[in-house]
Amino acid sequence: MDIKNYMEEIEYKLIHFSYELTTDIHQKIKTKVFYYQNQIETYVSKQIKWFINGLAIKPALKYVYTVQLSQLVQNKMKDIYQKHVLLKSI
Repeated sequence: MDIKNYMEEIEYKLIHFSYELTTDIHQKIKTKVFYYQNQIETYVSKQIKWFINGLAIKPALKYVYTVQLSQLVQNKMKDIYQKHVLLKSI
């Protein structure tokens, strides 16, 4: 049995995307592509917007999924922020 069998396809895509995004960000921090926390937040919002706009869903669901993805990624990013020293512009 696979986890895909127990979830709807869209939910699986959302979770998979969030893991890919956090892994990508972690790699970019390690390779010194990102120096600022604000860079990461902008990158996350653009990537989420791009991903959600690619889904064939209703506008109301797009908003809900955007908020859910943002919260999911931000919760995962807290651990990454603690592991790495990033600058934060005000």
